[in-house]
Amino acid sequence: MDYPYLTGNTNVIALHRVLEEADLARNLVEVPSMELSSRKLRDFILRLRESGYQFVSLDEAIFLDAPKGAKRIALTFDDGYIDFFEVIFPLLKELEVPACLYLVTGYPDKACFHCFGILEDFVRRVESVEFSWMGKGYRLACRDQSEKRETLLWLDRFVESQVNGVAEVRKLFDAIGVEDDDVDKIRALDWEKTIQLHQDPLITIGSHTLSHPRLSQMSTDKAKREIVQSKLRLEEKLGARVDHFSYPYGDYDRNVAKCVEDAGYLSATTVQSGSYDGGDRFSIKRHWLDAELNPVG
Repeated sequence: MDYPYLTGNTNVIALHRVLEEADLARNLVEVPSMELSSRKLRDFILRLRESGYQFVSLDEAIFLDAPKGAKRIALTFDDGYIDFFEVIFPLLKELEVPACLYLVTGYPDKACFHCFGILEDFVRRVESVEFSWMGKGYRLACRDQSEKRETLLWLDRFVESQVNGVAEVRKLFDAIGVEDDDVDKIRALDWEKTIQLHQDPLITIGSHTLSHPRLSQMSTDKAKREIVQSKLRLEEKLGARVDHFSYPYGDYDRNVAKCVEDAGYLSATTVQSGSYDGGDRFSIKRHWLDAELNPVG
């Protein structure tokens, strides 16, 4: 086994999407920082077990002291894509591995968007993109696969750089020409599936805000709303306390961390790579892994 980043007694792993090989092959663009094949996730789990690692829940990883020489892994998944239910959950059940899902509540509430997937479906069906934004015009070609890939990546960067919030994203989508069918395609968990996941003892549900913003770039009042209201919404739908939080993009500062603690969460995770062997529960390091199971960045 060659995972040199696994140091200390407890390591928390951050993943996002896990797809079957055929679905990965259909993507216009590989997103190695966000997508992993189910085969590689299975191999990762089995190899770690063979090497003496124990897979534990996030609660165990944070609140139970690890004996000296322990080798503990806690799996976490961010956002709430539909593949968590269709691909990841069956695999976790088969291998009896616990995991924490950090959910953006705006996805089951249909109040925010999986922007990259929406843009990918839009680019697939058009041959050109022409729009105006903030008084400037843009024209992009999408005639073949190469141009579609370049346009998709450009649009994704453009949306990311121009907007922060649901209303602004929708306004920009409308300007670009994204249609309702592109937006409405099922890409995320609904509340029925989220509740079903919560009812399984292997799955812990945590919060990942209402709309996945960069919290440190918002006013304190807006950041508090994202942090507090997502917790309340999850607790309302699940009928249970929600203790864990994940900072979108790993973006936080002291003020944001204090807002999370004041909201009543018991932990918050970053995407700074490193082990967790106690200490500040509101800046827990996680190894964000790419498609080859190496730390991102």
